[in-house]
Amino acid sequence: MKAYFEYVSENERSFLWFRLAMIFTIIISSILVWAIFYSHHELDEFSKQEGVVDSIQLNTIEAEASGPLGTRWTVEKEVVDIILNQNRFIVRYEVDDYKERVFKKIKKGDFVHLYYSSIDGHLELKEIDKDGDLILEYAGREKRMALFFISIPSILLGSILLLIWVTRMRKKYLSNS
Repeated sequence: MKAYFEYVSENERSFLWFRLAMIFTIIISSILVWAIFYSHHELDEFSKQEGVVDSIQLNTIEAEASGPLGTRWTVEKEVVDIILNQNRFIVRYEVDDYKERVFKKIKKGDFVHLYYSSIDGHLELKEIDKDGDLILEYAGREKRMALFFISIPSILLGSILLLIWVTRMRKKYLSNS
């Protein structure tokens, strides 16, 4: 591997492409680090409601999707609807088995504590607590994001260090020739 970086430091064109690739990687990693830390929330930042479940059912909602170049359209998403105190809450997570678990474990007449936020005009559930049992756990989803909290800053730091190392090798090569 070191031989490759020595080649890059000695070849002008390869060194230019390497610097461009590293700068691009640093910019993208910086944007991802900013997005990750900006989007992180604690559970107590969400609204809370508790009460008896009036109804629970599988349903579909129209949600906005976006594509390249800012194009937007609506798509139908399958959700679990929970009606509590005349408010409609939804669970629409695609990962794991959140919707299935919620639909199986919560029944009409159950007393629940809900943490939610308004997203795209819907009250989207973040955590559901039924008799001390977390049916939908916000902290569990946050733990899965830990990979990004570790890997993206590591890529950013590694790219910066690699760029510095190869640049020093380049300066050393130029001073010796």
